[in-house]
Amino acid sequence: VEPEISVRAMEAGGAGRGEELRQALRKLTDTVDDPGSDQYMREHSAFHWALIEPAVTPVSRRVVDQLWQMSERYIRLTVASPEHRRTYAQHHEPLVAAMESGDAELMRAEMIRHLSEAEEIVLRRRGATG
Repeated sequence: VEPEISVRAMEAGGAGRGEELRQALRKLTDTVDDPGSDQYMREHSAFHWALIEPAVTPVSRRVVDQLWQMSERYIRLTVASPEHRRTYAQHHEPLVAAMESGDAELMRAEMIRHLSEAEEIVLRRRGATG
């Protein structure tokens, strides 16, 4: 869902919102050393909302909200270990660059990559814990 909404957001003017997105990214990065905190989760959510906001409808807001609520524990897993924390935080920068590029295929590909990398981290951590 998020890759397609992010493409629509880019096409609806998101490409011109680079400074706003970079500010949201800075706030997220500032909280990365305390990833278990509610503040980290708020900033992570705010960053992703900032990416997709130009294309959000009431229906997509409800869908994305529900998906994010269901996946919060997995997002927390992606940053639970120090070795993944900084890496995962750096995965957000290409999303901003893709949005600024105005290239729909790049935006879609970067969002899919971002979500896939988060999934891989969760699966590795899950495998490590049994």
